[in-house]
Formats: sequence, structure tokens, C-alpha cells
Amino acid sequence: MRLLPESGQAVLDLVAPDRRQMMEALVKTEGNGWLLPRFAPPPWETIVRQMWGVSDDDDVRWMLARLVRSPLGRFNDYWFNHSFKL
Repeated sequence: MRLLPESGQAVLDLVAPDRRQMMEALVKTEGNGWLLPRFAPPPWETIVRQMWGVSDDDDVRWMLARLVRSPLGRFNDYWFNHSFKL
């Protein structure tokens, strides 16, 4: 799935409604109402190992240290770039 919005779209405009509801639920239950803790319900370590296929323990530790919560609002901001082309 491509998550590069067209000019005037937000990233959340490209997310399926059921996925968006799940993300908003995570924000409410684990993100103090504004932080998105991760993009799916499983813990980051499960996502890294099972969904992304990373098996090396050093690589997993490196990734986990860098995966942080992000404000949900940044995914709701509209994107404008009239010169960028894929």
C-alpha cells in the first residue's frame, strides 16, 4: 500500500476505515489521547519479528530503540507539494 498522499490529502485519508478506527483506539487507550503508540495492536517486538520478518536479536534491539510514539495529528495534516512527482 502506498502512503504518499496526493496534494491536499492527509495520510489518514489513505488508511482503511477499520485500520483508522484501530489506530484511534490505540491513541485513546495507550497514547494519552494524542500519541499513536504503533500502527497495529501487537507490541512492537511482535510487529518487528513476525510482520517485518526481522530475526536477528541485535537488529530487533536496534529497531525497538528507535520505534517511538508519534502524534496522531501529523497523519491528519494535509500535504501540499505541487512539484513532487513519483
